[in-house]
Amino acid sequence: MATVIFAPPNCSLALSPVQAFFLVRQHQNLPWTAASELVWVGQTDGGKVFEQTGVVSYEGHSCCCRRVVVQLDRPTRDGETEIALLTNLPETDAPSVLVAQLYLSSLDYEIQRSYSDWYYSQQSFSYLSH
Repeated sequence: MATVIFAPPNCSLALSPVQAFFLVRQHQNLPWTAASELVWVGQTDGGKVFEQTGVVSYEGHSCCCRRVVVQLDRPTRDGETEIALLTNLPETDAPSVLVAQLYLSSLDYEIQRSYSDWYYSQQSFSYLSH
């Protein structure tokens, strides 16, 4: 799993020819063309899940994939009300609801880890002020 903010836009396209799988969060710097309508497929603990098929294109390369959209029950800390994920994982092996749940779980872990890091960094100096 990766977020395209930290990965080059063509990372998923580079993996495709070598038959590697990817799951990346879609951001505006990753061009996407829909090939089907967005369809509701289920619910996770974090929100409603929709999917559609389409193509990611970058610098003359393209890759067919699924776009999984989660309409979040609660906005992110940045105020986002939905997230979009792109994957070439087969639907039979990784249904969209599972893909969404895995990503949301990793996002929750990162948020908790960031908070823990901040909390412990604040605590590490508290004994010096006494």
